[in-house]
Amino acid sequence: MTRSTPRAIFAPRLTAFALAALSLIAITLGAQTADAQETWTVISFATRGIEANDAAAFKDLLQAELTAHNSAAFVESNDGQPCNDVPCAAAAGHKANAAIAIYGGLSALGRKIIVTATVVDVGANNVLSSQKMVVDNVEDLEAVATRMSKAILGGTNTDDTAELGSITEKEARVELRREGASGLGLRVGGIAPFSAGSADGKFGILFDFTYWYETSSFAIEPRIGLRTDTGDSDGAYFEMPIDVGAYYILGQTDFAPFFGGGAGLRFIAETRPTTVQEGEGITFTGERDANDSGWGFSMFARAGLLLFRTYSLRLAVTADYNITFLEVNDKSTPQSLTFGIGVLF
Repeated sequence: MTRSTPRAIFAPRLTAFALAALSLIAITLGAQTADAQETWTVISFATRGIEANDAAAFKDLLQAELTAHNSAAFVESNDGQPCNDVPCAAAAGHKANAAIAIYGGLSALGRKIIVTATVVDVGANNVLSSQKMVVDNVEDLEAVATRMSKAILGGTNTDDTAELGSITEKEARVELRREGASGLGLRVGGIAPFSAGSADGKFGILFDFTYWYETSSFAIEPRIGLRTDTGDSDGAYFEMPIDVGAYYILGQTDFAPFFGGGAGLRFIAETRPTTVQEGEGITFTGERDANDSGWGFSMFARAGLLLFRTYSLRLAVTADYNITFLEVNDKSTPQSLTFGIGVLF
């Protein structure tokens, strides 16, 4: 009778036990790998004025871009029905056993297409990312899918994902700019000099020729002006300001106050009567004209009221304080107050 050795008896059992252990380890590792791979779902996009086929193609493009840069597994959900809010997306993701759900929509607004996508954490029921792009045609949806996938996975927004090859036609086009109301202006008024200079305060008249550029709350006005005395007493003066003013407008109605100021150059010429004495021993006292002129840096402050602002032809009532840093006839820094009524064409 032949006896089997203990090794011969236990070897098959050890082999079977090892195989079973290896199988259990493989199953455990596979389960852990499956648990580690996050599951996402992209819900069908809602449409408004957009062909359903275009929306379905965009969904496929977005999912393909996400798959190419993400290790997650993607599953279908919601039976092809779109979602319009977070609770719907969270419910659809929960039903599909997905950790992340993406919903959104494509809407037509005139010739534009508005694309939105929202990423929802199904377990926490909150928004992880919200993206929006506006394009001019359906051919740009491929670039939108690329940009949105990068923004979603990178935790940024679509403005930061622009690259060569993914610029949309809308982004490449030069944007139009708002135009302001502009035109020539004519102002007529008076001038009252004071302090030193300007022929000791003789009242005079003024004419301003301007170009008025106006926005909803701001205006700019370059001008050249003429000021002169009325000639009703001794002495004479002439001023010519060349400057630019900037003003803030307080209101959008037909009667809108504004204020501001400006700076530039000003030419002042002045004739002033002076008393002179001539002769030795016997003197003769008389008067003669002292003439002086020059250019100086000038500044002004203005307050005014725009009338009939909503019309193409407007009026402006203004009052200015002016100062010029110049010495004329041995008197420095001429100053004046001016007022006027201007017509803006």
